[in-house]
Order: sequence, then C-alpha cells, then structure tokens
Amino acid sequence: MLNQLETYSVLPARDLARAWRFYRDVLGMEPDEERVEGLLYRTPKGAAIVVYETENGIATTSADRAAWFKDTEGNIICVSQTVAFGRSEAGSGRARRAPRSATDSPSPVPGRTSG
Repeated sequence: MLNQLETYSVLPARDLARAWRFYRDVLGMEPDEERVEGLLYRTPKGAAIVVYETENGIATTSADRAAWFKDTEGNIICVSQTVAFGRSEAGSGRARRAPRSATDSPSPVPGRTSG
C-alpha cells in the first residue's frame, strides 16, 4: 500500500520565515516549492519534507486542517482532516501566516511573493 504512495514528513513551524532561514543557513537546504500549506523540501535521495506554519500548533489551508500536540509519553501526534474545497468551515481559504518583519522578504523564499 505505502509503496504506491509518496510519503513525506510534516513539520510544524511557528514562524515560516524563521524556519526557511534555519533550513537554508543551518542545514543547507532550499525549498523545492512554496505551497499554500508551507514549504516543500526534498532530500538528495528524494524524501519530501513539508514545513507548515502553525498558529498555536494548528495549521489551516483551503484543503486541510491539522493540529499537533504531545501525548502522555511526550510523542508529538498530528491529527489532520481534509476539508472539501470551497466550504466556509475551512476559514479564509488561505494558509495562516505570521506577520513578517521589515527585514524579511515578503515571502520566505527570496524572489517569490506571498499569495
């Protein structure tokens, strides 16, 4: 079953611009894509990593909602829900983004603008 699907890691971030700088400056990684839900990175072997911006451990896009929390053993659990496109319960239809400082690029990825 999983051998027929693309699997990926999903990591929450409180500040997407700060996460982008960390992945670039510390890990030497550049995102392959900036998606509505966050940044998509690929390792040299092709593994995908999506970094979502969260507000209090919750991420919302027009298609999905997800929340991260710790269980009683300290493990981080993600619960997600696919939301039907166009439904008002998905919020504004755009990912929530924290305000960026004047020193940050308007988009966490230089040369791109936030949408």
